[in-house]
Amino acid sequence: MRIAIAVAVVAVGVVGCAAYSPETIEENLSAPTFHAFVEALDPIPIVRGGEIDIIKDLDTRAKGDIDGSLHVRTLCLLPESRQSLMDAIERYCVHHGGRMVKGEWGKESVNRNPGAWSSESRQYTWCERPADSRPLFGYHLTGVNRTCSDIKYLVSDTPEPTDRFVRFADKLGHRTPHAREVDRAVAESLARSRQLQAQARADDRSRMARLNIAKLGHRGTPVCRVQGQFRYEAIVEEVAGERMKVYVQRAYVPSHPHLSPGGFAPHIEWVHAADWFDCAAWR
Repeated sequence: MRIAIAVAVVAVGVVGCAAYSPETIEENLSAPTFHAFVEALDPIPIVRGGEIDIIKDLDTRAKGDIDGSLHVRTLCLLPESRQSLMDAIERYCVHHGGRMVKGEWGKESVNRNPGAWSSESRQYTWCERPADSRPLFGYHLTGVNRTCSDIKYLVSDTPEPTDRFVRFADKLGHRTPHAREVDRAVAESLARSRQLQAQARADDRSRMARLNIAKLGHRGTPVCRVQGQFRYEAIVEEVAGERMKVYVQRAYVPSHPHLSPGGFAPHIEWVHAADWFDCAAWR
């Protein structure tokens, strides 16, 4: 089945439809699906839009069947009604044997116009089965204006969430225990890899410093450094470990020796030996 957005807009004061207050949010816990539960919240749709394809980079097959539907409805809620609605959704989830969990940020690609794809980040709240953490539905509330909110929700088209539905929900931020374990293993592996790379760079830098100290670490030795478009020339005055105390006497652009960095003046500073080289190598 193609994934689609069904859009309905409810306006305050139109055809007698008023903003929902906590008292007017009726819970239809017996609704067979979460889609039916949300539909029951808003029985007077004023404008109903057409179907809009929403699959692209969320599904590797672009137009594949994900055994679910993504819907958007605009509900007019008083400010205090937002929490009441979320509480009602949680009670519906628990009534149907689920539990509510906060998802991670997921990427959602929407084709609102032919050829115009936009990627949006959303954080859905999910109703999942405690036994295997498979998602039953997920929803996200977005403020439209002072009294209205968009509720966007993904529901399974089958009583038993399929693997394809679970994979699509994962792309919207739901993570099964197995997926979270894989994420943790990947994150740990990347962290170890970054640590090893950083250590390798530090070792290379230290080795280069030792080589330079052996060759250049004598008082009065001219040393140079190229930084951006400028070449710096200095004289070694003292050495300590992998660092050298140098007198930087000149900085200029090699192709235009009369140009120097703004505000430059000869000065003394401690530098890392790996950053400086024999001036003869630059000639």
